[in-house]
Amino acid sequence: MAVAMVQIAHSYGFPVYINVGLTDAKLPDAQAGAEKAVTLLLGVLAGADTFGHCGICGTDHAGSLLWLAFDDELMSYVKRIARGFAVDAEHLATDVIHSVGPAGNSWRKSTRSGTSVRRCGCRRLCGHASPTTSGRAKAQPPLPIGCGDV
Repeated sequence: MAVAMVQIAHSYGFPVYINVGLTDAKLPDAQAGAEKAVTLLLGVLAGADTFGHCGICGTDHAGSLLWLAFDDELMSYVKRIARGFAVDAEHLATDVIHSVGPAGNSWRKSTRSGTSVRRCGCRRLCGHASPTTSGRAKAQPPLPIGCGDV
């Protein structure tokens, strides 16, 4: 309904205030997150100008600082999505992809800043990652199978 209101109001040239980010949930749970996130995202993508009802739960039954913090976090995600993502050769690092090839290892290739990183056996960047310069690896001690930070 809010998306339709936005489209109708914009067709007349009006700014739009919509109530999104609402939930029927009484506790901050998965239902609340899903309902709030979906309505916020749809409102932003529809082009609404202003949003209301931050920090409200249970369809206007109550509000709290916990819900306000929860909504603030959701809004930061939605703003990031609405800002869009750059998809070009620079951001996709196509030069690194082409230099590595289909069977290569990009973790030992140089990055844009002239450094590369090595990963430990836990398959995550962790305290064991060691920078190198100019693509030449420094002498490094052997890594354990996992760093324990899993």
